[in-house]
Amino acid sequence: MTSLLLRIALGQSEAAPGFALADLDRVSPHEWLSANVSWNHGTMKVSATNTAQLPDFVGRCMRSAGAPVLMIERTYWADAVAVTVSRQYFREGYTLNSTI
Repeated sequence: MTSLLLRIALGQSEAAPGFALADLDRVSPHEWLSANVSWNHGTMKVSATNTAQLPDFVGRCMRSAGAPVLMIERTYWADAVAVTVSRQYFREGYTLNSTI
């Protein structure tokens, strides 16, 4: 199923010193952060919403006004500082599988 992935790398100086100077044409933000920042815990939130509740550009990408979507938000932390935040939106028909 097609998903729309919105990734925000929070290049806060205390969380990711040097991020603003990283050559992101050579290495992706995720690769740079993985190699240069030690995160020590993470959080994940899974929720259901509909496209009418999303920012306009996301709702338009999902193509169906008011359609149900699954939202997964993941944050990696270095102590009390958020290092990265990722939000993924999945259209109707997506299945989330997990092993515990």
